[in-house]
Amino acid sequence: MKLKNLILGAMCFATLAVACNKDPQVIVPGGNDQDEIELPIVNEPGSGKTTMVLYVPENTHANGLYAIGTINDWTHNQDEFKFTKVEGDDTGRWYQITLDYASDMGVKVCAVPSKPELAGWSYQWGKNIDENDPDPEVKEDNVIVLGGTVEIQLENQGQPKAINFVDGGVVFIQVKAWAADPNIKEQPATAISFKHPWNGGDWVYKEAEAKGNGVFELVDYFGNNGFNVKDENNGEAWYPTDSKFVTIYEGAATGDKVTVRFTSTAGSSEGKLEVILIEKGQLPEVQPVIVTVRAKWPSEWKDTPTAWVWPTGGDGSEAVLEKDGDFYKYTTPEAVPGLNIIFKDGAEWGKGDSHQTVDIKGIVANTDYEIVYSATEKATVKEIK
Repeated sequence: MKLKNLILGAMCFATLAVACNKDPQVIVPGGNDQDEIELPIVNEPGSGKTTMVLYVPENTHANGLYAIGTINDWTHNQDEFKFTKVEGDDTGRWYQITLDYASDMGVKVCAVPSKPELAGWSYQWGKNIDENDPDPEVKEDNVIVLGGTVEIQLENQGQPKAINFVDGGVVFIQVKAWAADPNIKEQPATAISFKHPWNGGDWVYKEAEAKGNGVFELVDYFGNNGFNVKDENNGEAWYPTDSKFVTIYEGAATGDKVTVRFTSTAGSSEGKLEVILIEKGQLPEVQPVIVTVRAKWPSEWKDTPTAWVWPTGGDGSEAVLEKDGDFYKYTTPEAVPGLNIIFKDGAEWGKGDSHQTVDIKGIVANTDYEIVYSATEKATVKEIK
């Protein structure tokens, strides 16, 4: 978050604290070239609670918006965490929610799309400019504090998260844009990109070629996992390999050259994905080895350090990790052709993506990792040399 927004929020809080039962405050959020925004009068919620009041974009769907975070274990679109319209507002753009206060709470906000069953991170509030991890597509801050005391923390190249709320306080925030338009178009996409661990490597986006009639294709090397499919409006949908909308032909596996074909009926949210084998990959012969992997744990993970492990070509099992200095480690009990591992925050799977890493596959030598936490998706890992 930019310093000017922090200063503005602090200045507004001083006036709002004494003005909540007087005339509304008028704020110019980004400078004199911006429209004035009149803050509604919202009473303080009292001790043990905190209130968020949002001024949202005009393209917000009538389905509204919801809060997500530590308040509900990062679970999407729960009715009890939906915002309500501010009473007496005639703009139709002010929403509010009162939450139980906790000193360590972290909150994001998502719009409910026109198809509520597709609610997810695609429709969270837009990114801010992150000077430490810039996204060239972000030209301006999209989440701006208008009044009250709160901090906007940035992660994942500028995705905002609200932290350091005030017990009994009210915070006013402008959302200038959603990450993707929540009004899902009932027509085929005009552009499609796929995010996938190509050839068993890193998860990266690659743009597909338009073939006409809503069909898009990309030739690359299969990573034996699902696909994030993104359209021209930044709408994004997840297509796992076991989905009824995904077909993998001729047993395509990691390293095989394939055509990934997506036939869109409504943006990225509705369509059919096919993985079509072109030629089998030539995988090098690997001698079985005993492998030790160690990982530095993120501070956000508080549960018992565990992992789901499986040898290449074998079955998976749960493992409790051993403390080793600043690391937690796992060693294969016998020689394997390759180790595959998912580090986990606790033994349960139902805690959400933010409590596990992406699949780490094909480890054939002792390796140290640092786990990079994300509040919105699976953690990634960085190899420590």
